[in-house]
Amino acid sequence: EIIDLGNPVLNLQKIENPQASLHACAQRYGSQTIRSVFEKLAEREATASFEVIDLSDNNIGDEGIVHLAQGLAGNASLTKLICPRARFGAGGFKALGNLLAATPNLNELVASSNICDAEGMKGEFSVGLSENKSLQSLFIAACRIGDAGATELCTGPLKDHPRLEHVSMSYNRLEATVATSGNEMLA
Repeated sequence: EIIDLGNPVLNLQKIENPQASLHACAQRYGSQTIRSVFEKLAEREATASFEVIDLSDNNIGDEGIVHLAQGLAGNASLTKLICPRARFGAGGFKALGNLLAATPNLNELVASSNICDAEGMKGEFSVGLSENKSLQSLFIAACRIGDAGATELCTGPLKDHPRLEHVSMSYNRLEATVATSGNEMLA
């Protein structure tokens, strides 16, 4: 399949057809596809000018997210990154942190249903979220971040973020103890 590198939207989510399966999509677009996109741009001495990237339901993995973060470093065009169910974990979230820090106009990140546990919220992800000043919506539902991951975010980068309006942490096995850090964040 041909991917238009000049198009402002990179849409690798191919589930519109009811005969398509998640398994087939995962086989078609994996980490190699992400790496190839940025290799082709480098061959042409071009930079990525994508405004929206949708990698939903693909087997991108940690490696693919690392390629994505490296390829988009300093990208001023990207406003929306959609990558739920892209099969990455804590390593991918660390790379997303680097991407958050390096993309000045990213205002929506959807990374739900990628299992990272609390480890994925620490370090680079929290630092990148702190450094990003443009994000308005963050979706990290069903990532199993647990109380430790939610507390890490609520007491750190979410507490002082200048533009963040919406955070979805639903289905993360959060207990009542997180309410304290959540209330402090909102105060």
